[in-house]
Amino acid sequence: MQRCCSIMFWVAVTAAPVVVWAHETDQYSVPVGREYAELGPYFSDGYRQVLIQAAATLNGQIAATLRDGQPTAATERFYAPAYVASTFYHAIPLWVDWVEPIESRLLAPQQRARFPGLLTVYHPPSWIYHHWMLLLDPTKLPRLVRCGTITVNGVEIGTDKLMHFAHMGQCYVQVYYRARGEGKSVEQAMQAAVDLGTGPNPFLSEATWLGLMSTGVWSNSDLAVNYVGMLFFRNLTETVRVHGENLPPMLVREGSFWRVSARGMHDRALFSRYVSGHWNEVFNPNVYAPLMDGCVRDEIRKRCNIVTDWYRDRHLRLRRKADFLQRMEELSTYYGADYGYRGDPAELVSVVTVCPLPDELPDEDGPGDALGRTELWWAAGDGDVDALTRALTDGADVNAADIDGETPLHAAARGGHASAIARLAAAGVDVNARALYGTTPLHVAARMGHAAAVEALLAAGADANVADDFGVTPLEGAGVHGYRAVVENLMAGGAQVDAARRDGVALSERVRRAGHADLAGWLAAHEVPAP
Repeated sequence: MQRCCSIMFWVAVTAAPVVVWAHETDQYSVPVGREYAELGPYFSDGYRQVLIQAAATLNGQIAATLRDGQPTAATERFYAPAYVASTFYHAIPLWVDWVEPIESRLLAPQQRARFPGLLTVYHPPSWIYHHWMLLLDPTKLPRLVRCGTITVNGVEIGTDKLMHFAHMGQCYVQVYYRARGEGKSVEQAMQAAVDLGTGPNPFLSEATWLGLMSTGVWSNSDLAVNYVGMLFFRNLTETVRVHGENLPPMLVREGSFWRVSARGMHDRALFSRYVSGHWNEVFNPNVYAPLMDGCVRDEIRKRCNIVTDWYRDRHLRLRRKADFLQRMEELSTYYGADYGYRGDPAELVSVVTVCPLPDELPDEDGPGDALGRTELWWAAGDGDVDALTRALTDGADVNAADIDGETPLHAAARGGHASAIARLAAAGVDVNARALYGTTPLHVAARMGHAAAVEALLAAGADANVADDFGVTPLEGAGVHGYRAVVENLMAGGAQVDAARRDGVALSERVRRAGHADLAGWLAAHEVPAP
């Protein structure tokens, strides 16, 4: 069943005697007083390079089968989604999807230097699988091989999840495509894939060697990641729905060949948008074998105060018992889809069932949260136009800034929410409001690569040539990240290439230094040569 399933088979088989390939993770043991580096762009860039490599491999194979420049019967296999998925999978380097190479690379001095003062990987000195009773547990050995915790898309996840995403995601998608080839519906094919991870398969199921039999753990989080990995592989050639958003394919046909789509080339969150709370084992807890259940409860109990303080909500408020429970129930499906979740959230071993969580919290004074962010600010950041409109109707200050001076318009720009931007503009927001370091909403949207948001801000009257306190314009912010569509929108809205010249260095040269030679050449054609 393709290389992935063979690999996962041998991982499972060697786990008992060799141990080194079995990994467990622990998000209950948190790095108090430290902060994680956000690695979403790092892994997204890695997957983008894999995408480019896979397209080149496919096109080389296609070229070898063409006759007089036209496809032949031998060419058709290279257009099959299952084959494309397999080709992508075989192009993934170990540092992107295998625990030891990932952690070795992230802990290397050159990588840590990119994130000064931040944790690239965290290994707690003690974790929830340390307990004297484990001496009597034959499944304890695999659990003694730890994997670290990292942060992607604002979610703390174990590095083992990256392995599940790639390897089990590929296994799932091959089952899916085989079922579709047998005439089954999309829903039936998806269920067949889920059954691989939850059914009687002796090596690839959480119910057997990959889960309960080898480690004593049925990981709901692993199953969710397997499922999302399948969506990623499907998304190579078809539109899929992720986080409630329809994502166009990353590869598209252009004549006889494959081409990396605009999304594949420019989506800054190419990988990280697949990461959600489902990946974190605090919010999406495991089912444990009977001998482990009480031991893990004891260890979580020791961590209750620091865990509940660490996992505050995005408003920096402590979570009530009902808040944790609601979040766990939300994650028991993938936005309504069954991924194989097992257990009642109210009974699983978790902070809800172990820690003395409050039923209610005292009211906080003031219009905003600990960061000065109002309900209007958060609604704008979520792109929730209905909630935004309600807040405005209730008299919310459209220009109320947070602790960094960012207004609701900055929040909407960061999320790329063009409709929220238009609604705020209609309410009289200061479209050129300056936050910390002179950053305007247009700066934010341009740096994030949100072309539609940039267009909406320009339509609302944003200054296309505004410079922040460091002299950086929105055009430079977009250019050095290689966002061609944003650059074109800005120039159509009045941005001047020569206004982005700083310290005598042309924008095209800065873009070239950032590694975007094609865009640099295009910009150079629009620049006036320096005297």
